[in-house]
Amino acid sequence: MNKLHSRSQRTGSALIRLCLCLAIAAVSTSSFAQRVLLDKIVAIVDSDVVLQSELDRRLVETSENAQRAGQPLPPAEQFREEILEMLVIENLQMQFADRVSIRFDDDTINRVLNNMASNNDMSFEKYVATLEENGVYLQTRIEVRKQMTIQELQRGMVNRRITITDQEIENFLNSETGREVMSADYLVEDIRVITSAADTPEDKEAKRRFAADLTVRFRDGEPLTSAGLIAQRAGIEISGTNL
Repeated sequence: MNKLHSRSQRTGSALIRLCLCLAIAAVSTSSFAQRVLLDKIVAIVDSDVVLQSELDRRLVETSENAQRAGQPLPPAEQFREEILEMLVIENLQMQFADRVSIRFDDDTINRVLNNMASNNDMSFEKYVATLEENGVYLQTRIEVRKQMTIQELQRGMVNRRITITDQEIENFLNSETGREVMSADYLVEDIRVITSAADTPEDKEAKRRFAADLTVRFRDGEPLTSAGLIAQRAGIEISGTNL
């Protein structure tokens, strides 16, 4: 496992292809519709992506933890690259875990959240409500599921004494299959949710929630081509172009 992790760190940056913008919502402050970028893709990892919001969140969390522990941080650019590489490795681990059917259902996640609530002297319902008020409920569930999945994957690999040598990785990367995995053609849809000055605060909030839900759907594998139908059902106007 240590060898796999070490090799993953050295090869993780090779999976970072390019930054492609995914505009998912806009807020208008004038009499005409304006388009504002809320998130973008910073790394494409096999069949998944790492978003700018994920990178920003991890940078903040790691910085705060280091400050509390009194640990120095590397230069800003180096720090960013290290955190991005870590996210890429985690993403690869999650994809591998999915392929070997390591999954946790909602009931299991709820039990973990219930334990977290107890540790904070709160009921499950109150804890969930607090997370929702702070706008972090969905992200908390995602992080809990991710950490449980990665831990189970690592435990399984240790129990099975799985070792993959550097030479085996090199052989795979040099194989036809490996070259296909490492190269890809991308079709990225530039999707925007349109608002106008006539929108009420409730309208804008509804559109923000729609944009967030749309992002989750895409991350869960829903095709970008379904965006138009989803928006039509929600009664929300969107626009999109291929990049």
